[in-house]
Amino acid sequence: MAMFCADPQSRVLEEFDQRPSEYRVDKSVDRVRRSGVSKRLRSLLGLDQDRWREFADITEFYDDFSHATAFSLAFHVTLSQPELLIVGAHFDDAKQAEIVTELKRRRSALDTLYSLIQELGNVLPRRMEQSAP
Repeated sequence: MAMFCADPQSRVLEEFDQRPSEYRVDKSVDRVRRSGVSKRLRSLLGLDQDRWREFADITEFYDDFSHATAFSLAFHVTLSQPELLIVGAHFDDAKQAEIVTELKRRRSALDTLYSLIQELGNVLPRRMEQSAP
């Protein structure tokens, strides 16, 4: 949703201000994929459509596991000692490779987010100046 703030044609800020409780923030990832929106964001922020598609695919994967499923419950089971149940913090050596992979994904996402924030910082002040009375 933050990227749309740099695109006056998206009218996201206006729509959100009018109906904040009804605005579907969760649809923002898909909205970026729309042809006109994608072209404008590429022009304004240098959006890479292929990398955005990868991000959207990863996000969609996690959406399926955002509630208490076998995937999220696996955190509470140790693979190295299956007779134990985790109630508090615990490090399971048998999950180390998966933890490393997840940390790399999160770092990659943070690098992308940092770049986006820098680009928005360049674009938003101009938009604010243009909309000033």
